Amino acid sequence: MAMMASGAKRKIDEFQSSPDDSRCIDSNTLLAPCGATGLRGLYNMGQTCFMSVVIQSLIHNPIVRNFFLGDGHDSTKCDREICLSCAMDEVFTEFFASDKTDGFGAVDILAKSWLTQQGLFRDQVGNEMQDAHEYLHFVLGQLHASNGGGSDLSDEEVCECIIHKSFYGKLQSDVTCEKCHNVTTAVDPVMELNLELQGRSNAMEAEVHGTIQDLHSCFDRFTSPEKLNNYNCERCSATDQGATKQLSLSRLPSVLCLQLKRFANVSSTSSKLDYKVQFPLQLDAFTYTARSKRSKAVGSEMYDLLGVIVHLGTIDTGHYVSYAREGRQDRIRELSQSTLEALSQFYSERDDRQKKFEDLKVQDAEDANPPISMEMFAEDWNASQFWYDDETASTLAKQLLEGVKDDLRVGFISAPSVFVQFKRLMVSGISVCRLTSAGR
Repeated sequence: MAMMASGAKRKIDEFQSSPDDSRCIDSNTLLAPCGATGLRGLYNMGQTCFMSVVIQSLIHNPIVRNFFLGDGHDSTKCDREICLSCAMDEVFTEFFASDKTDGFGAVDILAKSWLTQQGLFRDQVGNEMQDAHEYLHFVLGQLHASNGGGSDLSDEEVCECIIHKSFYGKLQSDVTCEKCHNVTTAVDPVMELNLELQGRSNAMEAEVHGTIQDLHSCFDRFTSPEKLNNYNCERCSATDQGATKQLSLSRLPSVLCLQLKRFANVSSTSSKLDYKVQFPLQLDAFTYTARSKRSKAVGSEMYDLLGVIVHLGTIDTGHYVSYAREGRQDRIRELSQSTLEALSQFYSERDDRQKKFEDLKVQDAEDANPPISMEMFAEDWNASQFWYDDETASTLAKQLLEGVKDDLRVGFISAPSVFVQFKRLMVSGISVCRLTSAGR
């Protein structure tokens, strides 16, 4: 083995590849498939399951995953003192650059979430159960700010950061005056949509009778015309006139997140709405676009289910569980505790090369080591949030890994994590994994 003289250290950037280097690596390494699947639990570090489900969902989002695996955020070159992207980079390395299947403690993410200067979230980290949706919004804001974005998720329409590429959409509001029929249009940026499960007046009745709604009806309600009273029209100057307001999507994001409102105030009492919501494994979002509302045109914007986040329990206590689709097999794996109540659902846009969700199973992988028990994949969980992916998603995800090694070479010359088989990540097929907490 060659020795370097004292004081002859060189920066990594100064090393240049040569034919001798390649021959040395080839003769001292062996070619083997990478066994890393990303299927690991996250240890619950004191009621931190609300964080774990968000982290797991991002880990198995193909666009975000490939951004980090493609060295989109180089933690070795980041000069931010407290950077959540650096912590996420560590998690992706742990999940996809080794064959480990035991639980992982996301201590760095927890610490940096606590230390961040955003006081709003600072008050939320502690020993009490928090809201996964609020943490998701916090994480997206932090990843946006540390990857070329500004301080606010909504203030940069042309931002090219990975968060805007993934989640950025536009919500259009059209208000029509009933007197002169003038239409006033406003467009706002969105990272997720909040859908009501039902009319508030029927909340208690539906809960008592166990009403099962469906995702389409929730989305239809969100985009249906709403009656406005006391409207002041800018065109005809009429005051206290009636008007109608209708919402639609003028731009579909690559990843569309739909948050179902699971909490209602009935008789001055807050409660969680626990009845089931049926959801499709494929969803056509074209019906909810501004183009569809405006021209009655016929089109298609197909999405496939990517994952689900579930909350088990009441409004005051409970446990979060996440489900995520893994892209190799026709399975749904469950990486926490069993559940029939879905809090969040993630959809990925349909790709003709991908298999459909048919005869899916749920594998309980809370125990880091097999055997894995099987459960039926339910399509009517108590869902309250959905994410979708448009047709550009698969292309974008692939672009993020261009030029990365297709094989795994492990030897004494380089650390195993350097040569990771990313080709496996792009294989078609669908498998969903339950990914949340690993008990300690």
